[in-house]
Amino acid sequence: LVLTVAHEGVTCLTVEGTGTNLLWALTAGAQDAAPVGNSSYHRPLVHALSEAGSAVEGTRVGDATTEGGDLFTITGSYFGPKTTGGVAAPLVWYGPRDDLRRHTAVNCRVTTAHQKIVCATAEGTGRQHALALSVGGQRSEPYDANISYAAPTVKSYASAWEGGGNGD
Repeated sequence: LVLTVAHEGVTCLTVEGTGTNLLWALTAGAQDAAPVGNSSYHRPLVHALSEAGSAVEGTRVGDATTEGGDLFTITGSYFGPKTTGGVAAPLVWYGPRDDLRRHTAVNCRVTTAHQKIVCATAEGTGRQHALALSVGGQRSEPYDANISYAAPTVKSYASAWEGGGNGD
């Protein structure tokens, strides 16, 4: 807090965080001023941290098990502080661009302040899903993450025509 003009103005520095439509409250001496302002942190951005990489990586991100539980990492900016007891976890959705909330990722947490989120895939199906996330009530733009589930495999089958195949 820096007093810029005696009895007329102050300059404040923010702490790390997330959120939108935040109000400022000031107490001077024993007097509380009415909350004012409408401040917001920057909305989250999903992007690769290097030109050669992808913003969404994981050992099975292109071939996830349909049961879910495969870990993946999302990189970007403005993800907020590391997820701990008092910090809300990010929300992550993925699916086709026209149905981004088809799947909700599981156990998401910010593991590197402001830059990395780790999640597990949900039970699901489909290929080349896009992704969007929300931190502090602010949603990112969709990102073409190419999250895909493994294709189904047929291990055995029984034919209705085992009696000779003539339909009798």
